Amino acid sequence: MYRIICLIALCLLSQLNLAEIYQSVDDKGNIIYSDQASDKAEPVKLPKANTLPAVKVPPQESKSVAEPSDETFRYRRLAISSPAHDSGIEGGTGNIAVSVSAKPSLQKQHKIRLLMDGKSQQESNSTHFQINNVDRGSHSLQAIIVDEAGKTLKTSSTITVHVFRPSVMMPGRSR
Repeated sequence: MYRIICLIALCLLSQLNLAEIYQSVDDKGNIIYSDQASDKAEPVKLPKANTLPAVKVPPQESKSVAEPSDETFRYRRLAISSPAHDSGIEGGTGNIAVSVSAKPSLQKQHKIRLLMDGKSQQESNSTHFQINNVDRGSHSLQAIIVDEAGKTLKTSSTITVHVFRPSVMMPGRSR
């Protein structure tokens, strides 16, 4: 309904453009323009409106978003975003939550392998890992993106974390 009303209004307004314009001068010398003719009014000859022809835009070829092949696809960045380098993990359980970020995002055919102290802990399509029951002390963490064949595609920098767990010898202290 709204479109019909707009169309009718547009048609009526376009008719106003076809109306003639008249110019007259009142008793005080003011120039008056109107769309209605009066005794002293003269029609105004307007110049032709400036127009430009439309520019033809060539159609763009649609670029299909295809899965990149392993030969052409490259990760720009791989980093362990949590925990921070040289941070302490307290709490007594020795559990470490690890988050990894990859740019561009991890492809579905690739996996992230998480290493602790140079040994593989987990391999997953996820960027979040949980390592449980880690012994107290300093440990190195590193992430590696691998393809289906296990070939390394990108390696993160190694970070160090320090795990603090209660001792049987000193039950009241976590360090």
